[in-house]
Amino acid sequence: MIPDLSEAEYDTLKAAIREAGRVLVPVVVTTDGEVIDGQGRVRAAAELGIKDYPREVINGLDAEAGHLMRLSLNSVRRHLSAEQKREVVRAALRSMPHLSNSYLGEKVGVSDKTVAAAREGLESTSEIPTLTEFRGKDGKTRPRHLMARTPREQREATDALVRLGDDAPTRLMTAREAVRKAKRVGAAVACATRPVAEVPPDTLAQVHHCDFRKMPVEPGSVRLIYTDPLYHRQHLPLYSDLAEWASKVLQPGGLLVTYLGTSFLPEVMRRLDGRLRYVWTCATLFNGQKTSVFGPKIRCGWKPLLVYCNGNFEPTDWMGDVIAAPVVKRNHVYEQPEGEAEFFIRRLTGEGELVLDPFCGSGTTAAVCKRLNRRCVTTDIDPAAVATARERVARTRVGDPLVRPKRTLAPMPSEPGDFDPVDESLTCLPA
Repeated sequence: MIPDLSEAEYDTLKAAIREAGRVLVPVVVTTDGEVIDGQGRVRAAAELGIKDYPREVINGLDAEAGHLMRLSLNSVRRHLSAEQKREVVRAALRSMPHLSNSYLGEKVGVSDKTVAAAREGLESTSEIPTLTEFRGKDGKTRPRHLMARTPREQREATDALVRLGDDAPTRLMTAREAVRKAKRVGAAVACATRPVAEVPPDTLAQVHHCDFRKMPVEPGSVRLIYTDPLYHRQHLPLYSDLAEWASKVLQPGGLLVTYLGTSFLPEVMRRLDGRLRYVWTCATLFNGQKTSVFGPKIRCGWKPLLVYCNGNFEPTDWMGDVIAAPVVKRNHVYEQPEGEAEFFIRRLTGEGELVLDPFCGSGTTAAVCKRLNRRCVTTDIDPAAVATARERVARTRVGDPLVRPKRTLAPMPSEPGDFDPVDESLTCLPA
């Protein structure tokens, strides 16, 4: 459909790649190795001896989707004349007459009137059938994209896309990110096949298999709720339910500390504000890979933990608000570090006090509470997570070594060496 590069155009492309010393625009390939876009770049790279160049690996393309992608990519980048574009439209209509004028025009970069005129001409010569129903862009699923920069990454990307199947990303991500996701999904699938373990009840840390609103907890008996709910957009209503439930089970002055997604910080706060009183926003730092937030194009290097109180907050000591603990996901795909749980539980509760985790996952909160000699009641609706948590609690003993945070940027003064005295004469407070 798209005319081949002329020799002059190819020479210009090759000269630009030679001057840059690399291929700048990714070559788009399928998991079968078919080049959807970038044959000229591949040819030029081979002639210039450039082996490593960016590749965008795509899965889930049928023949039609491949044609449409090739149309869209080339129409945007190639400087086609008006007549060349009309010929591209005619060629596309011959093979895909069921596409709507607006959709095809969007792909080629022309108006729907241009497509309608080409369609009318082809219908008049019976080159295409006269149709009454057409399919627009909403009728197609989005293909899966991965970015690879070397042949090895291309192979890894292909393998990851095949393993992920329907869980493959619908946004562009790197091969390395996809490989990590494939490992997480594989671990989650393996975990999901496990039954709820028949582990004898623990007297200090209980793990239940039920909705958190059905947990066996007396009203007003809880000192701390420390939890990590699911925080995709569809799960945001859980925070409203969590706030209402927490206001009933927390004792006066009891605290809720909850993880959440940074993008949803204002929405989650709005849902919690109606039932509880805001205290502070703490931050846990990522040690390594940052999270890409594509809307505002932010490389996010931290995750918030909101602290809310049931009534008035009466602190007994200083506490830091920034922490980075080693991330180890041995037990669950969404497992949070023990060091972070220990940081908050040890500072906000005393021995024997009750801690709840209504979304326990692999049981990090329960395990840390047992080591610190705190009573804990947790639950989860995932039977595989409950099985993992019960086994983990059974292996844990009071006084077992704790994984301390990697660093805290505003630590408690009660820990030797953590706190440098501040010269109060240099501190300015509003009148």
